[in-house]
Amino acid sequence: MLSKLLLPHRFKKWGWVILLIFIPLGVIVDCSNLQFPLLSFRLPWIPVDPFTGGRVNFTNTLAALGLILGFLLVAFSREAHEDEYVAHVRLESLLWAVLVNYILLAVTDIFLYGSGFLEVMVYNMFTPLVLFIARFHLVLYGPKNQMAHEK
Repeated sequence: MLSKLLLPHRFKKWGWVILLIFIPLGVIVDCSNLQFPLLSFRLPWIPVDPFTGGRVNFTNTLAALGLILGFLLVAFSREAHEDEYVAHVRLESLLWAVLVNYILLAVTDIFLYGSGFLEVMVYNMFTPLVLFIARFHLVLYGPKNQMAHEK
């Protein structure tokens, strides 16, 4: 059974290219508060304050959108040989990723407060997709399956 909602396989390659560009950008933006002056705009609905002059920088927004796009393309593109086993692994991996994500979120909700929890919520935008991609590829192409394909 092939899902009509999956993207063609060629989009997976584009997703990896986008991730190779935006993962380093996202890390740099998060760690060093990098801001590209070109992405700074004055938005009329934001009140002018003496520190920012009402200007907003969209470098972190660009990094987040690039990461989301890359992860979605990688996660929801067909495999080169899509069959029922791949669909089964895809469904199990998605279920597992959501379950693990919410367990991690519950633990952080218990132990973190304030800005620490807000930072976890920012990372939580990407966690389900990262967990899904990691488990899906590990189960599909991991050492146990490599040996089965060689036989």
